[in-house]
Amino acid sequence: MQLLNDLNCSVLMATDTQFAPVRELLSEMKSLTVIKLKSLDELLIEPQPEYNFEKKLKGMKSRTAFAVHTSGSTGNNRNVLLLPLGHPAGVHFGVFNPFFNNTTVILPLPGIPPTGEALLEILKHTTADWATMAPLTLEGISKDENLLDEISQRLSMLLFSGGSLPKVFGDVIATKIKLTSLLGSSESGPIPTMYPLGYNFERDWNYIQIHPALGAKFDDSAAGVAELVWERSPKTEPYQTVFTIYPDLQVFRTKDLFTPHSE
Repeated sequence: MQLLNDLNCSVLMATDTQFAPVRELLSEMKSLTVIKLKSLDELLIEPQPEYNFEKKLKGMKSRTAFAVHTSGSTGNNRNVLLLPLGHPAGVHFGVFNPFFNNTTVILPLPGIPPTGEALLEILKHTTADWATMAPLTLEGISKDENLLDEISQRLSMLLFSGGSLPKVFGDVIATKIKLTSLLGSSESGPIPTMYPLGYNFERDWNYIQIHPALGAKFDDSAAGVAELVWERSPKTEPYQTVFTIYPDLQVFRTKDLFTPHSE
């Protein structure tokens, strides 16, 4: 509700106005106009007219496409149990990935708890290469050896985002399946990482190497940790989303702290 109020939203689009989160929102924001969308079944069955997007990037690149919650480091936060399309990681995997990487995205049904058991049920009815989960879900998977074995046999990789995964749980998962993370934030967007050939994911699943084109800098802080900092420059600016959001800044301190690899 905070996000909707901040953006002066007056219209809510939903497929089911009886869905519990929608009902709760409408009870608190009675001024919202509701537009009911067709269900997925209707959209798939009924023929749809072709939509031609003819606008040019030059005139559209500064237009707002969507808004998401911050993580809490810069304002009101919210708990995230999985990666919905209203979460930055959900936007990356659910919207950007299909468009730019030509991937097929499998979204769980709304209202179903985001558990390892739910993931396994999905994988029993379809095939997938990898899955993106919240750390809390991966913690549960790591505690069930049979569940972890079944999931590992059906996927080639597990990826987590939206928070850190405690080492004790990640180490268990990494012995069974390739495990890695997506780094990003509401302000910076998804941050491209890279891994050298032969990278030891079982040992170093919790480390990242940011792509050099982004110009990331780590400023030493107390207790052997370093803060991720973005410094603006003509060479790196095209890849630094944060300076599109804050055009008057030359430096953005993320408040995200990291420890260096031992090697």
